[in-house]
Amino acid sequence: MQTLLAFWTSARTPSRLALLLLTYAALLGAASAQESGGPTLLSVKPENGATEVDPSVTVTFSFSAPMKRQQAITWLAGTGMIDDKKVVYSWSADSKVLSASIPGGWPANREIQWILMPTIEPLPPFFPGVTGFEDLEGNMLEGDTEGSFQTKTGGGGTGPRTEVVTNSCGQTFTNTLKSTFTVSRVAWYTQTGPDSVVPKAGSGEDGPFGFLAMVMLEAPAVATNGTVRLPSGKTQPLMSFPMSPMLFLTDSATNLNSLTTRFPAGTYGFTLQGASGAPASVDVSLTEVTIPVIRILNYAAAQTVDGTKEFAVTWAPLGATSKDLVSVDVRDASGNVLIVSPDSGCPGALDGTSTSFKIPAGVLKPGVSYIGHIGLTLGYSQTEVDATSRSSSLTATETEFPVVTTGGGLPPATPTVLGTPRIEGASLVIGCTATVSGRTYGLESSTAPAGPWSGVTDKVAAGTSLQFEAPVPALGSQFFRVVDR
Repeated sequence: MQTLLAFWTSARTPSRLALLLLTYAALLGAASAQESGGPTLLSVKPENGATEVDPSVTVTFSFSAPMKRQQAITWLAGTGMIDDKKVVYSWSADSKVLSASIPGGWPANREIQWILMPTIEPLPPFFPGVTGFEDLEGNMLEGDTEGSFQTKTGGGGTGPRTEVVTNSCGQTFTNTLKSTFTVSRVAWYTQTGPDSVVPKAGSGEDGPFGFLAMVMLEAPAVATNGTVRLPSGKTQPLMSFPMSPMLFLTDSATNLNSLTTRFPAGTYGFTLQGASGAPASVDVSLTEVTIPVIRILNYAAAQTVDGTKEFAVTWAPLGATSKDLVSVDVRDASGNVLIVSPDSGCPGALDGTSTSFKIPAGVLKPGVSYIGHIGLTLGYSQTEVDATSRSSSLTATETEFPVVTTGGGLPPATPTVLGTPRIEGASLVIGCTATVSGRTYGLESSTAPAGPWSGVTDKVAAGTSLQFEAPVPALGSQFFRVVDR
């Protein structure tokens, strides 16, 4: 659910999808052209284009210079995406060789494709950024950064794969990774006054009312292309991008009636050409629901919030049910989430009958303008199609509103680093104490004790201590400090 809504928020129309891809391509081009001279990939084993590779192989990437011990790699098996969480990485002592393997092996009898990603700065709120390949001086990886090899039949990961998911309250679930067929409609609104809720700014193909039909292939599933049949009987082609596991149709409108007329409730029929490892056809039913406009009742009070005190955002009854899902969050101007309501199934989780959400004292800083969002997911359904695939459908609506704080604020506190940092896997764990619950603290790093310092990550303290994680430093000295924001 959250993944799908995040996709919509990030790229809800073909124009925004294309913009993200073009931005990424431009950044790659900039990395290749940088004057300072970045590191390059010297060699990879198995070699690019190798065939009949044993699925149990460990892939090794050798670089021309010592690298920061961080990586971002897109892995594909055919057109299906390989879950990067299943890949085990390790760096050599000189930080010039990265090894990658999968316990149980790579998918058998598949073309395994890899793309090494450079570090890309975030472009909030649409693109979260990538912490990728760069050398110790911060120069991004240059030259050829993609390739592939063909695994042979037998061995390797051919059965269903699973992942362990942990929700916001620490509950863990085992999820079987399957290809998904999804249909959804979404409406975006902005509240500009106590009684004024209007469609979010946008026109043409970037309108505030969106439709998405999507197939996300899970390796080793593959398909060459596909179509979706609308309830009207009209068939539309699914778009795709090279080396992408996703086939999709998106559209938008400037008013809700236009969208629901073109994409009504009913049965949507997906058909895949060249399908292997996934069904060639799947029908998905989109339920007819009434899409409410979410309106904040205490809009005026949300413009003069005292951050030192608890503040409850309230909204008009939605006319939804306890089976529907509500999510609330507050973000800063850069798109960073300061607080979000608990996941479904957790204590305090919101549903379609909820009408308020409490923001604890100290989460919001004094004299700052924030953006709040209240989202409602209606008519969600999920069906297990077979052992390889599942389908889902939903309708969602969201209202964005300003949250502005006045004076006040929690008293400052100087945090104290707790003991010696320790290494856990690929992360350096740094604990600190003497924090104040609700205040924001930042972890900063430098190559010299006197600075200059650069931010690594920020966290809001939930008590009198908290814990930061940072990439394990490569060669040379690295200094860290924790500061009160």
